[in-house]
Amino acid sequence: MIHFSDEEINLICIFDMSCKSALIADMQDALFYMEDDELKSITKNIIAKFRAMTDLEFSAIEFIPPFGG
Repeated sequence: MIHFSDEEINLICIFDMSCKSALIADMQDALFYMEDDELKSITKNIIAKFRAMTDLEFSAIEFIPPFGG
């Protein structure tokens, strides 16, 4: 199973999580507007993780933002 850090989960939760392809598309579109290099790097890393997983693996993940993280 692919691991996501608290920081990555927080970022993921602001995008369309209805399906893996929608999430990837949303994140790719947002890259154009990101000025911070670290944020771009994190986003690209997340996209790569999603591309490496199947739709079934994606549907099994509950993206719940961590509290106090």
